Amino acid sequence: MDFWKRLRQLLGPEGSAKDSTFARAESAVQFGDRVRICSDPSTEQRGFVGKIGTVYGQTTPSVTNPEIIGAPARDYAVNVHFADLEQQFWFAEHLLELVDRNAGFTVSIKGIGKNWVRNADGDWDETPRP
Repeated sequence: MDFWKRLRQLLGPEGSAKDSTFARAESAVQFGDRVRICSDPSTEQRGFVGKIGTVYGQTTPSVTNPEIIGAPARDYAVNVHFADLEQQFWFAEHLLELVDRNAGFTVSIKGIGKNWVRNADGDWDETPRP
């Protein structure tokens, strides 16, 4: 089952109706993917070129107003977490290259006795939490 659909079912109306946090934008990269940062003056200046991170989210900049690295071609930005830096940054989508679907990436939510584990094809397996 689609991770976001199942998450909305588990959280109920408060976590689904108009909450853009759970809106899945059409994009080449998705939550949980591993991505490489492409070369651009904005990424070169900050030393991000070639770094690999994990997609932690996406947003509509006109609504949330995050600081974005690069100039988005549309009203959309992607949040990338870098484990080595223990930080995350917002990027214009065109600056991200898909590395892989991050098989084995696991998501859990406090209070819900399940985990979601990413497959190599990008789908999610729902498993009971040990």
